[in-house]
Amino acid sequence: MHKILNYRYNFFLILRNVIPTFQHAEWSAAYRKAGLLGTMWEGFRSLVGTNTWPFFIESKGDWDRKQIQQLLISHGVTMWGWGYSRGNFMFRVKKQQAYWAEYLMLKNGVPVTGRLLHTSRILNAPKRSKIAYPVKQQHKMNTSQ
Repeated sequence: MHKILNYRYNFFLILRNVIPTFQHAEWSAAYRKAGLLGTMWEGFRSLVGTNTWPFFIESKGDWDRKQIQQLLISHGVTMWGWGYSRGNFMFRVKKQQAYWAEYLMLKNGVPVTGRLLHTSRILNAPKRSKIAYPVKQQHKMNTSQ
């Protein structure tokens, strides 16, 4: 009975990660770049998860899930597939936003565990690179004196 529940739970976890990966895939960009073949390739990448990046965050640190979500969402990072395993929170982001997400978390002291991207590149990131930066936010100016 325990094995059956385990299989059901694992199937649920797979669905919780795969379906949003298809929803967040870059379909338009893939089609513009290579037409129907590009769209098919993006579908394959979504199926195997190579167009996303997983992050693992130590759960016993000062950062909780809500704080991490606020940090990343406020900087335009899309995330999904939140879970918990062996003392770590886990979630996925679009591969094109992974450098930006990791940069934000490391610069703000979020205890990222697991495999990192090119950390030296992230911590010394140039002002403009292939990192998917968020769109500039318009700040309201206080005109009353």
